[in-house]
Amino acid sequence: TAANDNINIVSFDSGLPVGVLARATSYFSGSGITGVCDFDNTVWWLRELDIVFNSPPAAGFTWQYGPATPSFSEYDFESVAVHEVG
Repeated sequence: TAANDNINIVSFDSGLPVGVLARATSYFSGSGITGVCDFDNTVWWLRELDIVFNSPPAAGFTWQYGPATPSFSEYDFESVAVHEVG
């Protein structure tokens, strides 16, 4: 389950909203270099990334996992994954 729990996940869930191929949730942490967080001295880092893919992505469609070009009724999994990572 995608949650703020310090565990990165990649999973499939058929419960995503209609029209959503995938959803990434990012959790960040920050720290002030001098002990104070402000605009000039705060360092941010990605602490956790959860990615959930829709399964199946849409009615009548499937994922194309391989190197081939997706057919008319497929979504390219790699392109969607790269998009979610940003």
